[in-house]
Amino acid sequence: MGLCPGLFAAGGRRSARLWMHRGLPALILVVALSSFTQASPLASAAPPVTVYTSRLSGTVDLGVARYVTRVLQAAAADGAALLLEIDSTGGRVDAALAIRDAMLRSPVPVVTHVVGRAWSAAALIAMAGNTLVMAPGASIGAAEPAPLTAKTLAALRGDFEATAEARGRGPALAGAMVDASVNLPGIVGPGQLLVLTASQAEAHNFSNGIGATTAEALALAGLTGAQVRPLPIGAAEQASRLITHPAVAPVLLTVGLVALAVEVFTAGFGAAGIVGLISLGLFFGGHLVAGFGGWEVAALFVLGIVLLVVEAIIPGFGVFGVAGAGSIIGSIYLASRGSADALRSLAVAVVMSLLLVALALRVGVSRGWFARLALRQATTTEEGFVAGPALSGLLGQTGVAATMLRPAGVARIESANVDVVTEGIYVPAGTRVKVVKVEGPRVVVAPIVARRTAKHNESQGE
Repeated sequence: MGLCPGLFAAGGRRSARLWMHRGLPALILVVALSSFTQASPLASAAPPVTVYTSRLSGTVDLGVARYVTRVLQAAAADGAALLLEIDSTGGRVDAALAIRDAMLRSPVPVVTHVVGRAWSAAALIAMAGNTLVMAPGASIGAAEPAPLTAKTLAALRGDFEATAEARGRGPALAGAMVDASVNLPGIVGPGQLLVLTASQAEAHNFSNGIGATTAEALALAGLTGAQVRPLPIGAAEQASRLITHPAVAPVLLTVGLVALAVEVFTAGFGAAGIVGLISLGLFFGGHLVAGFGGWEVAALFVLGIVLLVVEAIIPGFGVFGVAGAGSIIGSIYLASRGSADALRSLAVAVVMSLLLVALALRVGVSRGWFARLALRQATTTEEGFVAGPALSGLLGQTGVAATMLRPAGVARIESANVDVVTEGIYVPAGTRVKVVKVEGPRVVVAPIVARRTAKHNESQGE
């Protein structure tokens, strides 16, 4: 037992010397490395976050939907976030639904910053953000659909409640923004649509807070110090916004349809056809840029134009014309995705086109603008036109169509040019014709296609 303390003492001294030679230097190295790692800014600092900023103002339309979708795709490709400033009183429901769906599907963190108003369709977009921030004085709500039907009300209320539920914002509040029958005691009474101020939205946990500036909105979203990069709307998208506007699209359709109708009833291809193609081209171009129409829609439109041209050149008893008009109307419907706004625009355009065509024909005929559509009393001229009193002697005479008869035109009869009209059929230039009826200044001709047909027309003329 007396040796034990000495042995333990000797072992301790050897352990201490071993620790001084090996353990202590290792410990110093570990502490130094740890201190360097904690002090190194390259090791501790996270890469800066980029936040794209865009603005949604004015009417929510198809051009805005295309713009927001493009910005979301760019942010996803660059691993960035998106801050969407909103100041809008609403617009097209289909455009708002497209934006909402793109935001919910996108992996990009989206901060919606309501800097003014987010009413109607804009309220749905604001709710779809991961973080909703409202500036002082801002408001959100008042989203009753128009036209108001049981179907549209139920559908839009369901979308609002589903969006709020997906973002944890309280479906009942969202539903009260759409349906005035929702009664939330202390918040909104029956018969009233819910509109929340910035402080009310924060108090009811509908928003994530109040922020007057972009920096404050980003701070509430946990993106303090992020690099902000504005992505403004492009020129093509801005043009598509104008073209697809509910007040502009019907005008373009009306001008295009009226111009093409006038072109069909006049010989050759002139200014009316050019104006019609430009107007309809702008309409389809705007919808293509907005992303609400593919090349198949443009192909259907081109097919309609080709059929109208065929109708103008080759008499088809209206078959090609009707098919061409149907193709154009179908392409217009598909370009707008069959929305209620598209149907209203199409209906307005068709009604206005019919009224304007009727007015143009009436005024043009009375003033002589459509000389080939309205027969006039001929006078003797150096060009050889037949005088009025001599028209009765043309009954039974034959000649050649000098121009296309659609159904009016000019025929060469007895070495003179005579204004003639057919009985509703188109006759190509160069076709032999026979006068089957004369009624004052009105000379009716029929094509000579067979002896039986000629005799039949002659008997009718007698």
